[in-house]
Amino acid sequence: MELQLVALNQTYPAWRITRVRRVDGTPGGWWATRYVSLSDAERAAGLVPSFARGDVVALVMQLAVQDEIAHQIRYATGS
Repeated sequence: MELQLVALNQTYPAWRITRVRRVDGTPGGWWATRYVSLSDAERAAGLVPSFARGDVVALVMQLAVQDEIAHQIRYATGS
């Protein structure tokens, strides 16, 4: 899991990606949080400051959606 987390953070440098731990210590879902704040216009276009997903596939899919929106509005990631 640690290698997967390192790879995700290297692949998506504009995001801080973390793995949630359940109360019992077992791995839970995933969180992605942008390093750079968003303007109201960027939020209105569909960019989000953070999100959670239950598995890594869903996380990467949402990151791809966010990348596509960012590309369409020419958002500068700050990375």
